[in-house]
Amino acid sequence: MLKRFLLLPIVLLLLSGTPVFAQSDLIGLYLTWKGDPTTTMTVNWVNLYEKSAATVWYREAGADEWASKDAKRSTMEPSVLQIRRVELTGLKPDTNYEFTIRDKEPTDRKGIEKFRTMPAELDEPVRFVTGGDMMHKREWMDAMTKQAAKADPHFAMLGGDLAYANNSDASRWIDWLQSWLKNARGKGGRLIPMVVVIGNHEVRKGYNGKIPDDASHFYSLFSLPEDRSYYALDFGKYLSLLVLDSGHTQRIPGKQADWLENALEPRINQQFLFACYHYPAYGTTKASKGKLPIDSSRAVEVRTNWL
Repeated sequence: MLKRFLLLPIVLLLLSGTPVFAQSDLIGLYLTWKGDPTTTMTVNWVNLYEKSAATVWYREAGADEWASKDAKRSTMEPSVLQIRRVELTGLKPDTNYEFTIRDKEPTDRKGIEKFRTMPAELDEPVRFVTGGDMMHKREWMDAMTKQAAKADPHFAMLGGDLAYANNSDASRWIDWLQSWLKNARGKGGRLIPMVVVIGNHEVRKGYNGKIPDDASHFYSLFSLPEDRSYYALDFGKYLSLLVLDSGHTQRIPGKQADWLENALEPRINQQFLFACYHYPAYGTTKASKGKLPIDSSRAVEVRTNWL
């Protein structure tokens, strides 16, 4: 049975002391998925310096031996922030893991972080939180994220307008990343993975007729399935997420609408199916001098092409 709880401004969906990090120049550490959430985890982090440690050491919780994998390096343009990314594969479903970022194999517990893979089957409840428009102010985001974390969600689906950086103010991403690392933690301090959606405030100078280059911060920070802002993420045979771009760097009609139709067909028998996109098909919005709501044409476009 599907239960829904409202944690304003967060929606929680239920399907039937922070550790000290070892690196002094760490700006943010966050978990995403590009592949199967039951057997993979992508570890992302942002540093100030190019020569910072770039190896992830990981193991199943309670194991003796560490495995390691070196990160891919890139820079968030236009800024000097150093992005590191490692996709861990071949993991066990529904299993706790430990990891840390160091040049050499760990010999102590300093900076050890935790994550848990998703279950392969829906044998017990799976819980996630979703919401958007996250950081008008840092203190508001801190409070909201702490409230969401109290629900101990398996993951968070973040529906766009994340840092309000408008692809120009990298300092807002620093605040956003630091807030998430500090507050988005489940029981035992495990990091909560995120599934991200693009919004208009990820894009430079508005969101009409833009292309991915106009949202270079977003595309640099997040390694997306299918390497674009609309994609599907499947959790075994019980859950599929369809993430869409409501006209910010990809057009609503045309290729994206065709992809959506083709993506729905093979997932018709999924037990749970959710779509997430930033600009709503229906919803409240601002009016302008008694005229129709601003961007009502965008909502019509969503309803015409997607519903």
